[in-house]
Amino acid sequence: MFYLQGPAFGGTISLGKVDYADFANMDIAYGMIFDDYIKGIKYTYTDKDTKNIYTAMIGNFDSPYNDNVNGKMHYNGKQAYPESDAMHYVGLQAEMPISNKLMTGLAYHNIRSGELEDTQQILEVAGEYKLDNNFKLGGVYALSNLDANKYDLGNSAQE
Repeated sequence: MFYLQGPAFGGTISLGKVDYADFANMDIAYGMIFDDYIKGIKYTYTDKDTKNIYTAMIGNFDSPYNDNVNGKMHYNGKQAYPESDAMHYVGLQAEMPISNKLMTGLAYHNIRSGELEDTQQILEVAGEYKLDNNFKLGGVYALSNLDANKYDLGNSAQE
């Protein structure tokens, strides 16, 4: 695994096999959209005045829907989701502390592939409230532009 990390342009830049764009300070959203590494570049900047954390990421990852993991996804008798083609990923994210107890976040994920008929776009909204040092309540909502029926993901049009 190749990995470099260091300070750049007032923030932190990571190159190589980096963890996906996630909300760094919110445990509730960790791994909701991705739970694997992406080969690419990730830049994180923390505004010193507002404590907002901004992340931008671009790279590639292997399709999670291959025969060895979850089985192929089909549409009208043909494979609808790539089995082995590299998926191209772009992610933008903002994490905004409202107070020392309340944290909110917004993220945009864009995924495309030569084998995937549609570009998948996911909008993610998250929030977390810290009751004390041992207990937090939080929630995340993600919305995709893909039709779930087309990709055998269930009966909901987007959720």
